[in-house]
Amino acid sequence: MEVIKPSTILRNYNKVLDEVQDGEPLILTKNGVGKVVMVNIDQW
Repeated sequence: MEVIKPSTILRNYNKVLDEVQDGEPLILTKNGVGKVVMVNIDQW
């Protein structure tokens, strides 16, 4: 299942890296709207 977080999480890059796990994309939102999807580099 994907993880949905606000784009403000980028202020703490290490937390972002911890959130991105194999098989689970991290969806970043801006004003509640999905803008970016991050995946583990092995998946990409």
